[in-house]
Amino acid sequence: MKFYQRLRWTPWERDGVQYEGVVYVCDETLQPDQSLRRGFVAMDIADPLGYASFEAAAGLGTRELGVAPLPAGPAGPAGIMKARFLAMNSQIKDPAQRRAAWEFIEFICGEEAARVRAETYIRLGEPHRVHPDDLRLFGYEDYYEDLDPEWRAMYEKVERMSRLEPHASGYEVIGTSELRAPIEKVLLAGPNVDPEAELKRCAERANSIILGEQSPAKRRLFILIACTVFVGGITGSVYAVRKYMASIVKTPSTALSNQYAFAGHRTTMFTGLLLLLPAAALIIVWSYVPMVRGLKIAFFDYRLFGDSHFIGLKNFIDIFSQPSFWRVLLITVKFVGLSISLGFLVPIVVAVLLSEVPRGKYAFRTVYYLPAVISPVVMLLLWKSMIFLPADTGWLNQVLRGIVNPTGEFLGNVFGADHPLFRMNYLTWWLDPKLAMFCIIIPGIWAHAGPGSIIYIAALRSVPDAHYQAAESDGAGFFGKLRHVTLPFLAPLIMINFIGAFIGGFRAAQNILVMTEGGPMNATRTLGLEIFYDAFVYMKYGYATALGWVMGSILIGFTVWNIRILSKVQFARAG
Repeated sequence: MKFYQRLRWTPWERDGVQYEGVVYVCDETLQPDQSLRRGFVAMDIADPLGYASFEAAAGLGTRELGVAPLPAGPAGPAGIMKARFLAMNSQIKDPAQRRAAWEFIEFICGEEAARVRAETYIRLGEPHRVHPDDLRLFGYEDYYEDLDPEWRAMYEKVERMSRLEPHASGYEVIGTSELRAPIEKVLLAGPNVDPEAELKRCAERANSIILGEQSPAKRRLFILIACTVFVGGITGSVYAVRKYMASIVKTPSTALSNQYAFAGHRTTMFTGLLLLLPAAALIIVWSYVPMVRGLKIAFFDYRLFGDSHFIGLKNFIDIFSQPSFWRVLLITVKFVGLSISLGFLVPIVVAVLLSEVPRGKYAFRTVYYLPAVISPVVMLLLWKSMIFLPADTGWLNQVLRGIVNPTGEFLGNVFGADHPLFRMNYLTWWLDPKLAMFCIIIPGIWAHAGPGSIIYIAALRSVPDAHYQAAESDGAGFFGKLRHVTLPFLAPLIMINFIGAFIGGFRAAQNILVMTEGGPMNATRTLGLEIFYDAFVYMKYGYATALGWVMGSILIGFTVWNIRILSKVQFARAG
């Protein structure tokens, strides 16, 4: 994880023992080598080659830093050395390609390649990056004698203490993405958090989701739950679709019920269907075909390379057996609720104001629409790096510093003087679990208010002027006309957009990935982002597809509702 430039001495107590330590919270732009050069880092754990490049980047030498083995753990002394393993892909069938790959591996791991590497580092003036044994083997005795004795001893200790780590699928993910949440929680929440409990929860999630381990008793319980939910979801979906189709048959639309129109305009209907055919074909090919294939993948342990095997409902069982799924679902509901409550009415208000402005209507509409031409990723990065920058140089923090007295008394009373996320009149915004979700939603509201208002402006033009004149004759003012004339005409469009916003909020992933990556402390990890991580980070395509179908099942009722509303709405061309 990234630390942010500020030192804070933190006392805490646990099990009756008083501890003190320094929490290092630094600027995002401060790189590890800069932290080392400025004296902010006392010790760094690295392999020999990584350590060499680290100290070179910091502009320091091995004699200035010193070398020591890893502290002894419960199993005794240990070492760490980064290694690169070479292997041939099992999908290579051509004997010539396999032979060439094996010859390459033999060369890279052989003595000739080691000699080339040693000569290259010697020419670059970095003999300490060559293994001491290779220096002696290839005749560089002078360089060997010039090496710091501690450096030579460190190589010997690391090789003696190191053990080959067994292969563990997903280890890299556990060491980076999964461990980030408990580390963030311990650092940000302070002594009120039990690090052992947080690491235990992280281990349970890693073992169950990434490594696929689970106790037999718990698996049997969740097999029953998953099967019940799965069968109930399928039954409910079929019932909803059948009920909707029955409603169409019993209450046909105006176009179908009017026998004259149906019989007299067969050519027109055929032409319309013919024109719709290309669009329908594209939707079927790019939407429904992948959806059906995805349903198949959900029942497999799907692999891009190698054989995929059928596992039945295991992916669905794993979903419902994870406490993290229910937490992510709750966070998604919270995100959707905040998005709709804060931003849904903004385009309507902007549309009404833009339609009522006496002068410069087109100029104002152009200004409000401009955010739509900016790439969403660029727009979010601008908000993140300029406005929500979690430092005293951030735009919002400068505003706070300008309106709050220098002692920070006001913010200290609001957030608490000891709040770990509040320092000297500025907030950490998207690094604060309480503010991160607002930092995602607000840029979206700003970007979509203008384009959304254009749709409502077009709908406002379909409202007959006679209705406004009748309302004025009855003594209605601006708000009276808005309530009794404008909103009733916009009601169908508002309902359609509401359902679309609800479904879009459930699927949101891009904005969250750019702004917070699901953090801090997984406070913004929604279902859409969870599917992205499972598929493209954890490479669990079957599990991610099953999760996508679970989310789709949750939204199917809203989709049917949306279709029913569309079937009842009569659209007219605006004047």
